[in-house]
Order: sequence, then C-alpha cells, then structure tokens
Amino acid sequence: AFFAMVSDLRTFKIPNQISLTGIISGLFLNLVFYGLSGLRMSLIGILCPVLMLYILFLIKAVGAGDIKLLAGIGAFISRKIINVIILAFIIAAIYSLICILLKLIKRAAGKERTPYSFSRMHLSVPIFMSCSVYFIFSMISV
Repeated sequence: AFFAMVSDLRTFKIPNQISLTGIISGLFLNLVFYGLSGLRMSLIGILCPVLMLYILFLIKAVGAGDIKLLAGIGAFISRKIINVIILAFIIAAIYSLICILLKLIKRAAGKERTPYSFSRMHLSVPIFMSCSVYFIFSMISV
C-alpha cells in the first residue's frame, strides 16, 4: 500500500504491477498456508472491494487503481478488507471536512476569494492509513 500511495501522490496513478503483485502474492500465500479454503478466502477478499466500490467507480468517485489496490490487500486479509474500506472512507471524510473548514476559515478571514471548488483526493493515502491501523491492531490483538 505504501508504494501505491507514493506512486499515486506523484502521478495520480497506481501501477497495475503493484496491485497485481499484491493479488498474486495474497492468492499464493493463502493457498500455501491454508490450502483451498485459503484460496477461497483470498478470492472473497479480492471480490469484496470490486463489488462494494463498482458503483462509486462508475460515477468516478473512486478510481480503478484504488479498487485494484484494495483487491490486492483483500487477497491477504479476506473479508476483513471490509473493515479497511470502511476505515479508509472515514479517514477520507475527516480529511475532507478539515479541508472544508480550513477553506471556510480562509474565506471568513478574507484570504480566499476564489469560489468553492472540488479537488481530487488521493484515496491511496486513507487506504494506506487504514491498512496501517488494521495491521497494528491485528498485531496487538495477537
């Protein structure tokens, strides 16, 4: 997730090589360690983000790279990817609210005269943050 975030911040793109490496690695490792049930769980983790976020992709609210990145993470952690997705959207919402508040404060202070505009957000940053939180808490709870 880190390399995807760095690439996204630089180019607004998440290379397929990063996502596919995650997907293939997750499938392989789950198959090796847990057999066919691990492979099935990995496939569920890959499908969850695709099914959950496809409509958002159609309305251009998330990019295909974000979905593929989440699918790669899901290949490792299976259904728990749902928790990562929810946390990523909560982090993105908080970040958006902070940006709106800062814009309102600047406008009230007379430092911002431009009309309100929407800017693109790198969803890979909240995804990376939510993955980090997920893995830290999963290590603590072991």
